Amino acid sequence: MAKPRNPFEHHHDHGDHDDDHDHHHDHGVIATEELDPAQQSLADALRWSFTVLKWGMVLVIVFYLFSNVFSVPSGYVAVRLRFGEVVGDGRDQVIQAGGLHFAFPYPIEEVILIKTSSQQIALSKEFWWEQQPNQPADAPSRPLKPDKDGSLLTGDANIVHARWTLTYGVSDPVAFAMNVGDHETANNLVRAAAEEGVVLAIAQSTLDDVMRSTHDKAAIRTHAQATLDEMHTGLVITDDISLKTPTIPGSVRQAYEAVLAAESQRGQAVEMATADRNTKLSETAGAGQGALSEMIRQYDLASTANDAAMLAKLDSQLDLVFTQLEVPAWAQNNKLDLAATDDLWDRFRRMQTAQSGPDLDAAKVEYAKALDAHEVPIAQRPTLPVSGKVAEVINEANSSRSTAVADVEREATIFRTWFDVYKNSPDAKRIVMARIWQEAKAEILNGDVETWYAPPGQLEIWLGRDPAVARKREEDRMKQAEDAKRQAAMDASKKAPTQLGTGAPAKPPGPPMPKPAEQHENDEDH
Repeated sequence: MAKPRNPFEHHHDHGDHDDDHDHHHDHGVIATEELDPAQQSLADALRWSFTVLKWGMVLVIVFYLFSNVFSVPSGYVAVRLRFGEVVGDGRDQVIQAGGLHFAFPYPIEEVILIKTSSQQIALSKEFWWEQQPNQPADAPSRPLKPDKDGSLLTGDANIVHARWTLTYGVSDPVAFAMNVGDHETANNLVRAAAEEGVVLAIAQSTLDDVMRSTHDKAAIRTHAQATLDEMHTGLVITDDISLKTPTIPGSVRQAYEAVLAAESQRGQAVEMATADRNTKLSETAGAGQGALSEMIRQYDLASTANDAAMLAKLDSQLDLVFTQLEVPAWAQNNKLDLAATDDLWDRFRRMQTAQSGPDLDAAKVEYAKALDAHEVPIAQRPTLPVSGKVAEVINEANSSRSTAVADVEREATIFRTWFDVYKNSPDAKRIVMARIWQEAKAEILNGDVETWYAPPGQLEIWLGRDPAVARKREEDRMKQAEDAKRQAAMDASKKAPTQLGTGAPAKPPGPPMPKPAEQHENDEDH
């Protein structure tokens, strides 16, 4: 029986061929026609598997090589790092939004996307008390727990709770990519820098400044920005760090509100007093009240210092103002030195006292040059009118002076006329004497004087009192008595509570004191 033939073995007879024939065939190639179907299928599967694996590896390599092709979305920029170093020079280091860009795959190159829009951070828990879900929004009245309740210490040793908000952005994408890397880390860095700035700034402010938001807001931003710049983060705080809902611990809220109420009342009182002051000053002197008040203040200082020269100078200036009822606006700011003030007042006097014509024009020109030379602001150059009660008093005084002068002049004219007649005529002298005597008697007997009339040629005179004068005197006496009783009753009512408060029994008012005897009605009046 013939031995089965193994198709994978090499079988042929070398003796069947001549020696001169070359032996040409490949011993490593298996003839497929000698394989059975199962082995043929296995061989095909292996061949296809190796082919697929080869092309798959090629595709993986290609996909790997092109896996870092990227596009920068709107609102972002990108920075490409190759082995940790920024790729590109100058502006090419920052890739703007839009288009496709190629980068080698990680870890050869890394692409960092950076937001260009501002980001907002809220410090809502760092300096706020621990608030439970069902707890009221007001600060608790319980003592603070330092391990759970956040707070700030002010410069005047008070405690305040506050919330803050701030916005920041990326100003240097390259520095951001090298030293920060992602926005979560950026948030943490900005938050820590802001907290440090808030603590430092509030420690230098008072509680009132914080509650009224008048603290130094720029100092917080300045300190936080300096901290970020020192770390080269490429981050910038775009606005002042804003204070939100400051409040104080609930345990002292009632006392603080009482202080606020008192300050509010004080502010209202000051405001009312200021308004009343301005009204009274305006009613007193009008628009020129400020400059006039300053001049009066300087006069009081000079009077206290016994400065005769300054008093004389101020007297002259006040006389000019009261005469013209105008005062220069620069006289109220008190910013000019003494020499400039004297020069301006001298030129102002020349302009005011000049009547007309070339003297007035020249005085105005010289005054304008002096204003320019002393750099008086334009707003301080006009003259302010003095009106109100001051003007009324001055006008009344001027009117009284004119009337008094006219009366004196009239009386002097009459006197000179009568005096000439008196010297030149004895008959006129008797008439003048009689006239003067009548005027003197009329002046003396005017008022509460009783007059008796005696017929001429009678040696015996019967005097009768004037009933109208007697009735008037009686009415005055009764009125004085009623006033005295009323005053005594008022004094007694005021003293009664004091005596009861000290434990002493209140004493009834005693009888009225005897009044001095009235003048005897028969006394003669002269």
